[in-house]
Amino acid sequence: MSQLVMADGASERRLTALEFQELAAVPAAVEWFANIRNPRTRRAYQADLRDFCSFVGL
Repeated sequence: MSQLVMADGASERRLTALEFQELAAVPAAVEWFANIRNPRTRRAYQADLRDFCSFVGL
């Protein structure tokens, strides 16, 4: 498998107001990143989080 297939409407998915408010229950990214000491790992995770936030519409 070398190709990804995007599901119909996946690029238009946005969080509802309730889903957005529930994100407050998630631990702060700052706390999580504070425990990552390797700068390369930190940069990789930051890039992944940016991509994910873009994907879910944040």
